Amino acid sequence: MRIRALKTALQGSVFLVSLGVLIFQIPVAMAQDTGDEEFVIEEVVVTARKREERLQEVPLSVTTFSAADIEAKSLVSLQDLGQFTPNLNFFNMGQTGSSGAVVFMRGVGQTDTATFWDPGVGIYVDGVYMGRMQGVDLALLEVERVEVLRGPQGTLFGKNTIGGAINIVTGKPGDEFSAYADITTGSFDRLDGRVNLNVGLVPGIFSMKISGSSQNRDGFGKRFDWNTGKQLDEMGNRDRLNGRAAFNWTPSENVGVLLSLDAAKIREYGAVREVVKFTEPPLVGLFNMFVDPPYNAATFATENHFVSFANGENTNELDAWGAALTVDWDLGATDFKSITSYRDTEAVNGTDPDGSFYNIIDLLGNVKQDQFSQELQLSGLSFGGRLNWVAGLYYFTEDAFMSQAFLVYRELADIIGLDISFVRRYWTDNKSYAAYTQGTYDINEKLALTVGLRYTTEKKDVARERLRQLSGIVFVPLDSRNATFSAFSPRFSIDYKWTDELMTYVSAARGFKSGGINAISLNSAEFAPFDPEYIWTYEAGIRSEWYNQRLRFNASVYYSDYTDIQFTVIRGDPNTGEPITVIDNAAKARIKGFEIEVVAMPVAQLLLTAGVGYTDAAYTRLDEGLPITLDTRLVKTPKWSTTLAAQYTIPLNGGADIVGQLDWAYKSTIEHDQLNSPAGRQNAYNLLNARLTYASADDRWSVSLFGTNLTDERYILAATDLSNALGFAEVQWARPREWGLNFRYNF
Repeated sequence: MRIRALKTALQGSVFLVSLGVLIFQIPVAMAQDTGDEEFVIEEVVVTARKREERLQEVPLSVTTFSAADIEAKSLVSLQDLGQFTPNLNFFNMGQTGSSGAVVFMRGVGQTDTATFWDPGVGIYVDGVYMGRMQGVDLALLEVERVEVLRGPQGTLFGKNTIGGAINIVTGKPGDEFSAYADITTGSFDRLDGRVNLNVGLVPGIFSMKISGSSQNRDGFGKRFDWNTGKQLDEMGNRDRLNGRAAFNWTPSENVGVLLSLDAAKIREYGAVREVVKFTEPPLVGLFNMFVDPPYNAATFATENHFVSFANGENTNELDAWGAALTVDWDLGATDFKSITSYRDTEAVNGTDPDGSFYNIIDLLGNVKQDQFSQELQLSGLSFGGRLNWVAGLYYFTEDAFMSQAFLVYRELADIIGLDISFVRRYWTDNKSYAAYTQGTYDINEKLALTVGLRYTTEKKDVARERLRQLSGIVFVPLDSRNATFSAFSPRFSIDYKWTDELMTYVSAARGFKSGGINAISLNSAEFAPFDPEYIWTYEAGIRSEWYNQRLRFNASVYYSDYTDIQFTVIRGDPNTGEPITVIDNAAKARIKGFEIEVVAMPVAQLLLTAGVGYTDAAYTRLDEGLPITLDTRLVKTPKWSTTLAAQYTIPLNGGADIVGQLDWAYKSTIEHDQLNSPAGRQNAYNLLNARLTYASADDRWSVSLFGTNLTDERYILAATDLSNALGFAEVQWARPREWGLNFRYNF
């Protein structure tokens, strides 16, 4: 299988080179090589391999967004960025709102944000791994660039990057004074503000950068009392504060110390939710004997997606802060780096998924997590500069507590004492140890070989219990389990520089996502470990620039063997025949596809970009007990994701500029439900954003008018089909069309 996959990757490399040559033969204005180099595409520098290097020299599938890109596209969070990145899908989990992110890349991710599951795509901020998916939909405050690394990054990034990694690099303090402030108003009484201050307190020795942001918007959804028609509250509002401070100390020429502090506070109502499917829930006959009017789920259906008659929990809150200390020490022949970090997160989320004024079911969740990590790196050049290498040790530990309170048929508890509401509690203690090394050896001026290896050991302890919410009676007693998981994550790649502007590569990499403990169990037989997931990805690609750096064409094609996929399985007890629920490694899949990204500057005033992502994912083996078939499509994985953008600058007399930006994104059908329920299916949709900016001649101030989702697409970010168990299915809606006006002043 692996030989065939590698052959496929090599054939793909030949195909991409041929396609590139064919495209570049098209007679366009850029084909006239005049030797004029007054304008070129801006060079991109990334740290995808733990060192700074040009994007065009990296044998990986990488998409980058600079701070200017993010502003020009009118993006405010990582979720927004996911809509405009080929083969990246960044959504929410239906039952945990906007505090619980679900990230998939090339068909690999994780749908559950519970603390005993691990994500399949790692998110890093200045080298610090974000251990939980609560609170990772970051506000992109003072971001220098975002790097999206596709495919397993197990060698250098290591922890749970089986699908890929999102590497966020923030701006560092400098000696020169700079400051700016901006304010944004717009739809739904929007009022956002940002400030940034950079000061060199002691030139060449000590500097600091402080930034903060506030986001405020009314909700685009409303909840009403079904009896009176009076509005209860909102859904989908924004109320967020973010702050970041960085202090850069250079005690000597060869030592640099960077201290970073950040904090976030969210106080919002829940997401915009709608019940889209109704069946008769269990016990409804008994329930209707005691309530008036009788419960009929269809009664609470609305014709407006953004209106609900739910009157229960409606909360999305987050408090998070972190600190990171990075020390760089130039030892002469080698460089030493230490990254020490601590993070603390608490998230509260409340939902009323039945969509009615009755308490059929309400959910209130709480997650508390703190983490500590220490990474030590040593890097350098050897063999006369031909070997560029890095080696390191990594330690990560986290403690997490998660509670989920389910209020079920609350009225029956008051009337007849039926106490079936319950609380689930989980305690998690995770530790991860790793050692890694990777080196790139220049065999000659054109050919380079990269080899990397990481060994990881993870120890997990999980405790759980369940009790009745009203009486406090424990019906699943407190118990704990532990397990240890270890894995090797190798990487191999060969790249060849045909010219200074053309490079091709082939690679093979293995990634793994750690195993865990089946804490959702009801009895001790089910409370057992499940194994890690594994993936081998074979990739071939081209990195090229043409016409005096006015056209950039990058493409990658890949094939992945995805094994031991973690899935929830219902099986019969071999002794009693009683159904038991287990999390097991019960599926295997093959995933293949490609990414193509093009940047062109045919004239100095016009910048064009295009991206195409294709993912063909299918299950190839399923164990007995799975509620899916080989025809079931992988969740959160559209086959096509496409982006187009155009930016045109009009120079004015006196030096001022008018800049117009147009962005279009497309995603094909997305299954938000693992069982492919039609209620959770999002049909193909398009997004269109536009921005018009006037920048003053001295670059001191600018004003921008922009619009997002201009075609007012209705598309969903999450779905939960509980119709078989609870009688309904619900979806979470994305933001509608909005406009905004931004004013920025640079001091």
